[in-house]
Amino acid sequence: MAGGREGLRQTLLTEEQGREVNKILKDLRKKAQLSLVILLDVSGQSIVHASRSRKEVRKAVSALVAGNFAASAELSKLVGETMFRCLFHEGENASVYACKVGEHFILLTVFPSDVRFGLVKLYTSKSVRRLEEILKDVHLAEEEPEEEERDADFDEELDMLLEQFKREFSGE
Repeated sequence: MAGGREGLRQTLLTEEQGREVNKILKDLRKKAQLSLVILLDVSGQSIVHASRSRKEVRKAVSALVAGNFAASAELSKLVGETMFRCLFHEGENASVYACKVGEHFILLTVFPSDVRFGLVKLYTSKSVRRLEEILKDVHLAEEEPEEEERDADFDEELDMLLEQFKREFSGE
């Protein structure tokens, strides 16, 4: 369902914030000709999306992008950066561009190869600034599971999501 809210974690958005975020994502998707746009938290939980992709695909992509940001945080330290705010992956048929929104969120976009990256970057940048303003006071509320339990759950879910992601994009 396009424009859905589906975070497993409790992200405390007011009705108004939810509407504003949803509108920004829908506008971004249309203007930048995106096939998928998701606002996720840094743990990889999809908060709001604008797409027609299946929930399993959104979950897999969100988890992988969050993991990519975690890995790039370490890489940024090695090259003398505080952090990389945006990540870009270019493919033959589709590309992924994701940017941090404040400290707790990531704006993820997926677009076909015939869409110009400059267009996506421009509209994404504007959307990030608008989202940061809206989300500046949003807090993530969750109970932290025991570390071993969290790691086992994460490994199992990531394996499952990777399998679903492969099936979705390989046509099986």
